[in-house]
Amino acid sequence: MRVGVLRRTVVLTIMIGTTLVGASVADAARYIVVFNGKSVPASAEKAIAKAGGTLVYSYDRIGVAIADSDDPGFLARLDGRKGVTAVAPSGDDDFDDSEVSNPSEPRMGRLPNEPATDNDPFSSRQWNLRQIGAVDAHALTGGSPSVLVGHLDSGVDYTHPDLQHNVDLENSASCVGGVPNQSADSTGRLPFFDTNGHGTFTAGEIVADDNGVGIVGVAPNVRLASVKVTSVDARDGKTKIFPESAICGLMWAATHGFDVMNASLAIDRTELNVPAARVGYFCRSNPEDAVVIAAVRRATRYALRRGVSLVASAGNSNFDLTSPPAGEDCIRMPGGLPGVIAVSAVGPVLADGSAQRKTFSSNYGLGAIDLTAPGGDQFELAPATAGLVFSTLPTSLAASGYGFMGGSTSAAAPHVTGVAALVISMFGDDSPGNGRMKPSTLRAILEESATELACPPNPYIRPTVAPAICEGTDELNGFYGHGEVNALAALGG
Repeated sequence: MRVGVLRRTVVLTIMIGTTLVGASVADAARYIVVFNGKSVPASAEKAIAKAGGTLVYSYDRIGVAIADSDDPGFLARLDGRKGVTAVAPSGDDDFDDSEVSNPSEPRMGRLPNEPATDNDPFSSRQWNLRQIGAVDAHALTGGSPSVLVGHLDSGVDYTHPDLQHNVDLENSASCVGGVPNQSADSTGRLPFFDTNGHGTFTAGEIVADDNGVGIVGVAPNVRLASVKVTSVDARDGKTKIFPESAICGLMWAATHGFDVMNASLAIDRTELNVPAARVGYFCRSNPEDAVVIAAVRRATRYALRRGVSLVASAGNSNFDLTSPPAGEDCIRMPGGLPGVIAVSAVGPVLADGSAQRKTFSSNYGLGAIDLTAPGGDQFELAPATAGLVFSTLPTSLAASGYGFMGGSTSAAAPHVTGVAALVISMFGDDSPGNGRMKPSTLRAILEESATELACPPNPYIRPTVAPAICEGTDELNGFYGHGEVNALAALGG
């Protein structure tokens, strides 16, 4: 039987956590091992050791392990060992989202809710919140502190004055290297602190506090748990999200009571000098890619079954995701996996009142896009910043603590996550732990309440990018999915 192992030849420094099984090996390659069944066998550590490796971390609930080895014969010796496979069991990895509990008429929940206002100093710059009805929705609720939003990104500046009240440090972690870590460094800084800026920006869109400072997020009263998954690849100096980090983050969400999680990212390939058409894409016909897809899919499905709704950005290459240049058997993860809500990006309503347009670089595809949301577009309004999304930045990178982002599905997905948090706050179950609302029920509410957007005339041509073709109807099309997320309508307003 073929071994289910992905090899990455790169040196990684692992922050050792209390649940670490074995130490990482200096100058070692990292492997993802996918086992038959849905658990890691008790013999796994011994089998990996016999093959010349070290078990670094074990995700027993999904049958995936992380291993290190500096032995060039490790892969060959592990190949064919009993219980190890390259493919997850057939028919058991598709998330079934068919069970919907009367999504058109959700019952009012019993979670504590308070309204929010939008009178912070920079609220006037937040056209994006007004466009999705979030300002009106805040009169009903700013969210519930009982709701925990997960944030799979580059971390967060948890000292930021607009974020510090809402970041849940106890449930935050770094998953860099595939091993969860909450230990502070010698300076006292926690390992999920954001030094990149991307994560702090997306976090602010979701939960920036209604506190008279800066901006207000879509769901300013909920809590946010940061899960850092990005790291700088020492080989080329680029910031990446490797598969083991994403698996760790999904499992952390599933086991720490997250209600919904935002992933404004795609998992990166591990080799260097990847052609632009293949960046962020994994192909089922490639044996090593198949291992990654199986492992991430198991983790995604486990999170969904534990009640974690997953929202992901669709990507910024102006690609048709149903037929990407990488190949029709290739997908972006997690957005391309079953059960995950994939979000495209639109710009603002134009000055003449005409409808929003697909952001110039946003990916698209009929059946691949579920919803759309504001991602900003510098080509639409003057001055250019008028069409961009404004949010929080680490004060170490921007003295003001705020800045703009535009033309990005990374900026779009947090709007959907924020509205999801408002819906769960209003209609979710008050039982502890995961599962305050079924992911399938939440998805149905968001899709049914979305504002329909019709396809623009084809071909759709924007500055700097190739023409794109929009297929489908007003109710469901490849550019906007079911439409633009609508916070007020989702709450029944």
